[in-house]
Amino acid sequence: MNFIQQLVEKYNGDYSQELTKTFYSPMGTLTYQPKEGIIVVDGTKIKISLNEAGGAMRTTDPFRIVLFLDKNYYKRLEIYPSINFNYITDLLFQPKGLVIPKVLKRRFSFRGDVELLKNLVSDQIFCDNLMHEEFYLTLDDKFPKSLMLTPAYGIFSIEHFEKMIVLLKRIEYYIKA
Repeated sequence: MNFIQQLVEKYNGDYSQELTKTFYSPMGTLTYQPKEGIIVVDGTKIKISLNEAGGAMRTTDPFRIVLFLDKNYYKRLEIYPSINFNYITDLLFQPKGLVIPKVLKRRFSFRGDVELLKNLVSDQIFCDNLMHEEFYLTLDDKFPKSLMLTPAYGIFSIEHFEKMIVLLKRIEYYIKA
């Protein structure tokens, strides 16, 4: 049983996977199999997807966890791992009145709605779950009702997945507030 099936079973959700597709190329045989699970956590629909690849190409598209909002709240949010250049630009161009703790600012870059960011960085539960993680999170105009989280190195366990869900639920709470 794969990881997504375990999650779907735990949360009584729906699981689907396509048949394994095989391609032959000069590099060798390639296989591809998309997997998807949809669960409901505290009344919120969440989709977990993975496009698994194998054979000559041993890479896999990352896990994507998408929390579906009930409507468009016209908010924008981006949180992603910070590099030195981002850290310097964040110091120079950070909006006035937005105070991000230094330990968070060194690890992540924050972009988006200033009030939403203020609420998130002052939330101890959010900050505790954010530490020691590396992921990309977006809520933008392209998909205004979808809060998408992509862990940089995958999901390691069900407990790790639940930590990601806590982050998404905290963000959802402040988006709706």
